[in-house]
Amino acid sequence: MILSIDPPLQALCENAAGATMSRARYGDQISFKHEFEGRSGVLTGDNVLRRCGIELTPERGDPRPLPEVSLDFSSSVFAIVPTLAYRARGEMRAFNKELEADQAPQAGEKGKEGEPVKKSSKKERKRKKVLYMRCKGEEESNAELLKTTLSGANGVIKYGDIVQLLHINTGLFIKLSKKTAHMDKDSRLVTLHSGSPGVHLKLLPRFKTRALGTPVYFDDELVFESVKLEGTMLNVSHGPKFCYPSAWAHAKNADSDPLPSMLQRMDVSEVNGGRNMASLIVKKYARNVPDENALKTNDMFRLYHPVAEGFIRASCK
Repeated sequence: MILSIDPPLQALCENAAGATMSRARYGDQISFKHEFEGRSGVLTGDNVLRRCGIELTPERGDPRPLPEVSLDFSSSVFAIVPTLAYRARGEMRAFNKELEADQAPQAGEKGKEGEPVKKSSKKERKRKKVLYMRCKGEEESNAELLKTTLSGANGVIKYGDIVQLLHINTGLFIKLSKKTAHMDKDSRLVTLHSGSPGVHLKLLPRFKTRALGTPVYFDDELVFESVKLEGTMLNVSHGPKFCYPSAWAHAKNADSDPLPSMLQRMDVSEVNGGRNMASLIVKKYARNVPDENALKTNDMFRLYHPVAEGFIRASCK
C-alpha cells in the first residue's frame, strides 16, 4: 500500500523546526497567520490584481469541502525589510506632473495633434536630467540594500522599527492608500505597490508583554501602522460581504461543469486599512530543500513493521 502526505493549509504556515522563540531577522522568509472566531488563515497577495487578503478555512458546519487546491504556497510568503528611499522618485513624479501642466494647451489655444503648445526650456531639461540621475542612483541603492537584506546579512527586527512588507513572489510592497477599499467602503485601500512613502509601516506589539525596542520573535502577534497615514493600521474585514468573489459560487445549477481544482480556492477576506487593528502572527516559512533522504509533502512511501519484517498492506476485497 502506497501512502502520501497531504497536510491541510494551516499546516503549511506552521513553524519550521527550531523556530519557536527564535528572533525574526530582516530578510527572513515568513508568512503571516490570522485567527478569527475559531477560523485560521494566512495573508496572501494576488499576483494579478495586486490586492491582499486573508485566505480562511471554511466555517464549522459548512458543507463545502476544502478545495483540491495546489500546494503552492508562494503567494503567502513575505519578508520584512528596512525602509528604502523614495524621495528622488517622488520629486521626479512631481516635476513631470508640473511639466505636463505647463505644456498642456490653455483655454482658447489650439495645437497640432501630438504636439504641445509650449516646449520645455533648456533649464527645465537640465533639471529633468538631474532628477533622472538622482532617481536612477536611488533605485540602484535600493536594489543593493534589498539584495543584501534578503541574503540574510541584517540584524534583528525590533518593535517600533519602521519597515516594509515585501511580497516575495511579485517583488512588490504592501501599501496603505488614501483611496477607499474595494469591499469595505469604510476602510482604506491596501494594494501591492512597487514603492512609495505609503509602503512605510511602523511595527507595533499586539500585547503589552512586548515593549518598543525589544526583539520580535516568531509566533508573536504583530500590528502594522501606516507612517504616512498616522493612526491607520492594517485591518481585516470579516463577513460574507467583505470577501472577494469566490470560486465557490461558480456552479449555479446542477448541470454546470465544476471548476478545475487549480482554479478553486477558499474564502478570501479583504485586507484594508482602518482604525481597528488586526493582529498577524509571524511564522517562519519552511522552504522545501531538495534532499533525497528527507520525507516531503506528496512523497510516496510504505510503512514497514520491523517485528513482522513486512510492509503494511490494505486488502482490496
